[in-house]
Order: sequence, then structure tokens, then C-alpha cells
Amino acid sequence: MRAKQLRNLTDIRRFLARIVNEYDHGKCNAEKLRTISYALNILAGVIKDSGLEARVEALENKLQGQLEKQFQGQFKRKSNAA
Repeated sequence: MRAKQLRNLTDIRRFLARIVNEYDHGKCNAEKLRTISYALNILAGVIKDSGLEARVEALENKLQGQLEKQFQGQFKRKSNAA
């Protein structure tokens, strides 16, 4: 079996479906299915967490930019009023 690239949840779902089909056709045993399923579950969690982390970071950066613009506008208004 060649190395499988599991980069996202779709890849994991497809690979798991393939292994389940192999099990159904007697091409792999229950222990192999259980071991791979466990590892895929862990990998899916890592992918979800890393995606969430990237989304939170993007939101934080966007919020930081908005706050900087807001405060710059306030400082300009005060200096123009003086």
C-alpha cells in the first residue's frame, strides 16, 4: 500500500471508508480497523483544532486592525480640535 496523504477531514473520511470496505470484504482484520480508526480520530481532532486556531488568529488580527483604525481616528479628531 502506498503512503496516503491525509491533509483534511475529507481525506480522512475517504480513507476510513476504504478501510471499512476492506474489512467488510475480509481484506483486513478487526484489530487493524480499530487501530486505524483510533489514529484517524486523533488526526481528525488535530486538523479541527489547527483549523480553529487559524480562524481565531485571523479574527484576532482583523480585530486588532479595526481597533488600531478606530484609535487613530480618535487621535486625529482630538488634534484637529485643538
